[in-house]
Amino acid sequence: MTVAKVNAAKTGRHFDGQVSGLHLYVRDTGSRSWVLRLARTLPAGKILRRDFGLGSPPDIGVADARIKARQWREWWRQGFDPVAYQIASDRAAAAALGVGATTFREASDAYFLFKSPKWRNGKHVGQWQNTIAEYVLPHIGDVPVNDIDSAAIVRALSPIWTAKPETARRVRQRIFAVLEYSQGLGWRSTGAPRGAVKQVLDSASQPSGSNFSAVDYDHAPDVYKILTGQNVTVGRQALMFTILTAARSGETRGATWAEIDLDKAVWTIPANRMKAKKEHVQPLNPAAVGLLRSIQRKSTRPDELIFAGKGNRPLSDATMAKAQKEVAPNTTVHGWRATFRTWAADKTNFTRDIAEKALAHTLKDETEKSYNRGGLLEKRSKLLFAWGNYLEGRSNIAALPNKAKSAA
Repeated sequence: MTVAKVNAAKTGRHFDGQVSGLHLYVRDTGSRSWVLRLARTLPAGKILRRDFGLGSPPDIGVADARIKARQWREWWRQGFDPVAYQIASDRAAAAALGVGATTFREASDAYFLFKSPKWRNGKHVGQWQNTIAEYVLPHIGDVPVNDIDSAAIVRALSPIWTAKPETARRVRQRIFAVLEYSQGLGWRSTGAPRGAVKQVLDSASQPSGSNFSAVDYDHAPDVYKILTGQNVTVGRQALMFTILTAARSGETRGATWAEIDLDKAVWTIPANRMKAKKEHVQPLNPAAVGLLRSIQRKSTRPDELIFAGKGNRPLSDATMAKAQKEVAPNTTVHGWRATFRTWAADKTNFTRDIAEKALAHTLKDETEKSYNRGGLLEKRSKLLFAWGNYLEGRSNIAALPNKAKSAA
């Protein structure tokens, strides 16, 4: 492509030949624009194709179009959305010059353009856009992202915090994600004020049945007994396993047989499935091992989901929520983690850090190193063994560490 060819080009698409995907698009009206066509294979196996406008001649010449196309192709190759990255570059340059300030609306648009191509669930894409537009932008959309503090976030979420608790928690997480993305691009000097916002909102009264409702540990054995009774569906099996391991529901729903070692009684969850993005090895108590052995088939493949839904797809969180509602109305699956944590604090002598690690919570670096050297897995194994005994109505003496037993 040369300047003469650009000027003489007729209606249609005329590919450059030097930069793959770059072409001149000439419309019937005679208007001309540079377009970069890119493609990427998504995790689900689908092909994502997108055309990006790079500007029009003569404002953007052949040489400039090639330079821009090469840069955008490289961003695309690295997994970034070129439009979002160009916005980031422009904003960073403006900030360096003291010109303008990125608003939350602009930051959320950039975050969405950057992240959404990687999202597999089309419903999630729509929900993300709609909840931000409805619940957040009217309050802080035009506020510079660097000026948004905990009070502004609390004001935005307060109207829906008790009325729509599940939606409110998801929106809160989305706000945090946008703010931390903005920090990474230099639009914001600090990350998201997670601690301050959670301290205020989590102390607000929650209606019965909200995401914070948990089974009281005094009633946990009775609820678990009902769960293990007749009509044990796959949803109930998944819930039982989640309770016995104190895991998050998503960790259970995505679990495969390759992650399980029944002989060693451990469940190794890979980093890409963990909230903290670190591999987590969770001990399995005898009740959890027994449950898995009861549903394992001889023909089971390592890559098979342990708790599969229709079409061998992961169970939905609604399926587990239904199982929970059947045995303990007005409580939630996630609430079992709070039940376990409170039981461990009130009824055992295990340290706080052991219980926190059993919940796959991140400890302080020095504490983490100390426990890794000290065999924390064995201590967690004893704690979860005691938890299984407690749920099945057996003695809770196993919940006491050896030293405490001797003292007793």
